[in-house]
Amino acid sequence: MRVAMDAPPPGDSRPTKALPARRFLVGEEEWIARITGRTVSGTRPDTGAPLMELSFYRADEPDDPRRHVLTVERDLDHFYDEDLGELLERARPAARGEGGR
Repeated sequence: MRVAMDAPPPGDSRPTKALPARRFLVGEEEWIARITGRTVSGTRPDTGAPLMELSFYRADEPDDPRRHVLTVERDLDHFYDEDLGELLERARPAARGEGGR
């Protein structure tokens, strides 16, 4: 497997608001999905599948990631709210000290 992440390293001071993001609703609750990493799966000479890590934040706590998921890369505007809700449901909780309390 080939791995090449394109994301800020842990402790990076880049504000999360600068990352590609999209707001969406799950029921009455508003969430923010942000692209926090990109990679490509596969082996040489296969070009692989482009993947991205999405991090989910409650809209009222936009700097506190709650969950993360890896999915096929595409523009956030091409996801329906229902798609993002399903990814949120499948996502893993953020590590302690990184949100999710």
